[in-house]
Amino acid sequence: MFDAYPELQGKDATPGVICYSNPKFSDILAEWLVLWGKTPGVKEVDVWMAENMYGKKSCQCDRCKNEDRAVLETKSILKAWEIARKQLPDLGIYMLTSEASEDSNTKLIPLLPADLKLWYYHSLFTYNTGHAPIIRPYLVDAVKEGRWIGVCPNLSAFVGLWMPMTSPDFVHARMNEFIDKGLEGLIGYAVPEIPYCRLNTEGAAEWTWNAKGRSPREFALSYAVRCGYEDPDKFADWTETMGPVSWDVYGSAFPAGEQRGIPAKLADLLKQGKLPELGYILWDVYGIPFGDIKNVKQLNDDVAQAAKGVELARELGIPEYVHESLVVQGCIDAIKALYELKRVVKPAGVAEKPVAAKWFKAYIAGLDQARKNLPLWEKSLPVRKPTDRQTAKAVDLLTEMIDGMSATAREFSVAVE
Repeated sequence: MFDAYPELQGKDATPGVICYSNPKFSDILAEWLVLWGKTPGVKEVDVWMAENMYGKKSCQCDRCKNEDRAVLETKSILKAWEIARKQLPDLGIYMLTSEASEDSNTKLIPLLPADLKLWYYHSLFTYNTGHAPIIRPYLVDAVKEGRWIGVCPNLSAFVGLWMPMTSPDFVHARMNEFIDKGLEGLIGYAVPEIPYCRLNTEGAAEWTWNAKGRSPREFALSYAVRCGYEDPDKFADWTETMGPVSWDVYGSAFPAGEQRGIPAKLADLLKQGKLPELGYILWDVYGIPFGDIKNVKQLNDDVAQAAKGVELARELGIPEYVHESLVVQGCIDAIKALYELKRVVKPAGVAEKPVAAKWFKAYIAGLDQARKNLPLWEKSLPVRKPTDRQTAKAVDLLTEMIDGMSATAREFSVAVE
C-alpha cells in the first residue's frame, strides 16, 4: 500500500504508521470491503484495528497530531464502510479493537452505528489465562445499551508458546463470564492448531451454546466417550485434578512471562531479592511466577494435586495425558521451589546453603521434566502433522531458564550438580 500510495505514510511517524486523516485510506479500505463483499457467501467483513503501536510515533501532520489516533482510525473505517455500501447496501461490518485502542475504546464506542458489531481484543487482557475476568465494565455498559459485543480470547495455555492445557474449568469459567455479561460473539483463538487444545476448543463451543448446561465434569465425560477412551470416569477425575493446577500455573504466566522480561528474568529477581509475593500481578497483567497462586496452602495443594494427576494419567494409559501431566507437574514443582528459594536466597548471600541447594535442584529438575516431556506430548497428539515442532520455542525457553538459575546458584556458591 505504501509503495502505491506513499502519501499514506504518516508524517514524521514510525515507518508503516498510517495517516488516517488522508481520505485515500478510506477509499482503499472501501475497495477491499467491496472485493470481499462481492465474494460468494460473504455478507459481513471484519476490520481489525492497528495493534503493536507501543513505542511507535503516530502521524504528526496538522490534521492528525492533535487528535486521538484510534479515533481517527475508527472514523476512517466508518467512512470506508459508508463508501462500500454505495455499491453493496447490505454489507455488514465487524470492527476488532486492539491493545493500541484500549485507552480510546470508550471514545470509539459512541461513534459506532448500532448495526456495527464490535469485537473486543487486547493482546494482554484477552490473551490471558488468568482467573480474573477479562471483560471490562465499559463493555458491559455497551451491551446494556443494546450494542453487539464479542470477544477474542485464547483457548490454549498461551499465545506464542505452545504448552498443554486440558482444563474444562478454565473454559467453563471464561464462557460463562461472556454469557453472563451479555456478549454475543466469540473468536476463540485455538493456537497453534486445534489438536493442541482439543478439549478446550470443544468446551468453548459447548458453553457458548449452553452455558448453564453440563458441568465441567459432565462435559469431560462426554468428551471421553466421543474420543473412545476406555475409562471416561477416570478421565473426568483426571481433568478435575490436573486442570485446576494447569490453570493456576498458566494463569500465573509461568513460564511464558519469562519471555517478556517484565519486571525481569526470574533468576535476576531472585538475586535482587525482588521476587513478588504470592498472588501479586503487576499492572493487572504480568503475573509470573505466583500471580494466580494466592497462598501457601493453594501452592502446596497444587503440588499434591499434580502428583495425583500424574498417577491418574498413568492409570488412564493415554500418552498424551501422561506427558501433559508431567509438563504441568514440572512447572508447579518449579514454582514451589522458587517460592522456597525466595525465603532463603537474599542479595547479601545465602545463609542455609544446603536448603538453597535442595530448592535450586528442585527448580531445575521441575523445568527439566517439563522440557523433556513437551516434545513427547506433541508427538503423542492423535491428530497432528508428523513434522510439527511447535513446542520447540517452549523447550528453548525452559532451557534458558534452567541455565539462568544454574548460573545464579553458582554466583551464590551453591552446588547444583
